[in-house]
Amino acid sequence: SNVDRFEQKVKVVQYLCELCKFKICPPGVVLDAFKTLCDDFSQQNAELCAIVLQCCGRYLLYTPETAMRTENLLERMSRLSKAKSLPLRLEIMLEDAYYHVKPPEGKRQKQKEKDPLELFTQHLIFERLYKEEDEEKILKLVRKLPWDGPAVGWLKKCLLDLNHHANYENLACVASLLSGLAKYRDAFVIDVIDSLFENVQVTIERNDFREMPLRVRQVKLLGELYNYRLIDSLLVFDSLYQFIGFAGPSCNRAAQQATAHKIVERAMAMRKGGLGAISEEGGGEDGEDGIQLPQVLADPQHPVEAPWDFFRIKLVCVLLETCGHYFDRGATKQKLDRFLQFFIRYVHSKGELPQRFMNMVYDTLEKLRPKLVFPELKSAADEAISALLEAEREQLELGADPDKAPVQRDEEEEDEPSTDEADESESEDEESSEEESEEEDESESDEDDFEQYDRGDDDKKLAAEDDFDKEVQQMLADALAKEKNAPRRLTELPPVPPPSAAAKEDKPMGMFSLMQKKAGGKIALKSIDIPDDSKLVRVRADEEQEETKEKEDLKRFVMQYEETGAGDMSGSVIPVTVRTRAGKGSGKGGGKSFHFRSRDDGDYLKQELMPEESKPDTGVPTGGGITVRYKGAKGGKGSKGTSKGSRPGRGTPSEMPREAL
Repeated sequence: SNVDRFEQKVKVVQYLCELCKFKICPPGVVLDAFKTLCDDFSQQNAELCAIVLQCCGRYLLYTPETAMRTENLLERMSRLSKAKSLPLRLEIMLEDAYYHVKPPEGKRQKQKEKDPLELFTQHLIFERLYKEEDEEKILKLVRKLPWDGPAVGWLKKCLLDLNHHANYENLACVASLLSGLAKYRDAFVIDVIDSLFENVQVTIERNDFREMPLRVRQVKLLGELYNYRLIDSLLVFDSLYQFIGFAGPSCNRAAQQATAHKIVERAMAMRKGGLGAISEEGGGEDGEDGIQLPQVLADPQHPVEAPWDFFRIKLVCVLLETCGHYFDRGATKQKLDRFLQFFIRYVHSKGELPQRFMNMVYDTLEKLRPKLVFPELKSAADEAISALLEAEREQLELGADPDKAPVQRDEEEEDEPSTDEADESESEDEESSEEESEEEDESESDEDDFEQYDRGDDDKKLAAEDDFDKEVQQMLADALAKEKNAPRRLTELPPVPPPSAAAKEDKPMGMFSLMQKKAGGKIALKSIDIPDDSKLVRVRADEEQEETKEKEDLKRFVMQYEETGAGDMSGSVIPVTVRTRAGKGSGKGGGKSFHFRSRDDGDYLKQELMPEESKPDTGVPTGGGITVRYKGAKGGKGSKGTSKGSRPGRGTPSEMPREAL
């Protein structure tokens, strides 16, 4: 029939287009066929034209040899589709095919030009890393990248981009590159591993089925990192327990014994408090040491997983197949045996699994523990878990493992009423001791977290804190020194203390007052007794003796002046020049002039000490312009005294009465 023949034509045209793209069929053959279809543009031929354009239209248009002819045929087909009245289905098909080959200019997205260094980094990771046999060569090229620029971010992005470019079978090459790079760039390797764990956590919380292939590759890479000794077995078991629901917001401490006990006890408390459904398996009330497992053993903060979602079972199997064969001895063997018990119980809690998932579980268990018998019933798995938890509880209560938190007792045991007061006091003591032990365990757990996730930044933080403390201490010291040196105004001086009695009894002492400035700006005077034979006392005594001698010389000079100048009274102004020693007022080189008009004798000598003849008479005025000069008392150099019209007598010329003149 026509329908069968048309289907054969469609298959032939598609096959011919594929041969053209693989360069088996010449492009001219396809273009000739396309021209023939345009010559007879019926409904069937129009549909065949659309199929040709969808299969190899872009190849023909963007090949330089056929670009011009293909573009002309496209324009001809477009004019024919507009000229002829075709069904709406064919019009839409032809328009889609045309714009598929030749999209509008405005909708074309221009590709962002990448940096040559970014292109080189992508070339190293996406093309050469998974194919190059010599891994040392790739490591040398990566080490030569500029590590102080954006190349670090590009390299990290390429290593964690496991979608289209990663080869699942060769993911060990990425772990090998990071292992070699850890010797030289440990901070970068730690950053990549942290980002990988964060991506796994985010994808589990998002639970998008489109990201399932990416999660499988990420878990595979985690196992390879353990094989190359970049992560510890503790992180591997934390991830395994996280997949079966034992972790909260993160996988931290999910593999510890105390975590499972806390989850079970929280479920038991919710059941007894009426917050959950009562299990029909237990029958009656729980005993004091009885353990009833919930239907799903998972942390309440764990991301919710649908009952029909079995993808996390695949993640566990992938991780165990990658690195589980190394857990065959020592403590890691015991940890793996314990995890397998919880994993089997988790598989039973999912109900009836598809056969492909059950085969995956059987293959994994047979590879790791060939002698392990998989229980067919969930009750058998519950009994094994209960026995395991009972044994661990005894060890934790006896203090066999002090690093792990003890199991909390049930709330009903603490709230039981007691008839005796002594029992009440004992129960209170037990509660207080349990609270203290819980606080200690929390502090120990915090310390364990700090030790487990130490990233080597403590030295930098401590050095920064020390520098800050030093700067603060230096600033305080400078402020104190500035305040001490600041000038302060002195208030009243304290009274001079009386001389000590010991100085009066013993040999003569020189008394001095010492001024002290105490804290707060206070001034204090302290009396100090110094022996007379000390240098300080001798110097002070010499200074006092010189001052006394100077006063005596001045007094004697005044007395001599009164005696020698009493007989001449013919002048009214007597300038007298007295030469004293330098700096002390007597002797050569220190002449001073005294004018008796400007200062009276009483200024230098009191009247009681002067002779009666030389006392001034204030009632008698002095006479005119006669000058009298006297010779010095000690015969020193001075002008000879001469007088005109004067007569000898007592007193100074200025004191003579006017009638005598």
